[in-house]
Amino acid sequence: MAKNRQEPINTALLTKKYKCDIQKLIRFWKKEKNDLEISQALGIDVLKLSQIREEITNLYERERQRRIKKKSFPTSNKLR
Repeated sequence: MAKNRQEPINTALLTKKYKCDIQKLIRFWKKEKNDLEISQALGIDVLKLSQIREEITNLYERERQRRIKKKSFPTSNKLR
């Protein structure tokens, strides 16, 4: 049974912000392509790629921390 998990990033918003296909970048990174190869293949500046990677990493990390916090501090009425 597969979980319906919402992605912590809004790829459409990032695509609009950076004017490049974020889904395609993520697929390249999952295929272990480095930023220089991606830059040459898609014509995107290496600095822009590093900014995008950093923003995506931060978004995933923020979501991970939020999930951990939610699990460790349940908001139930058992404590009352």
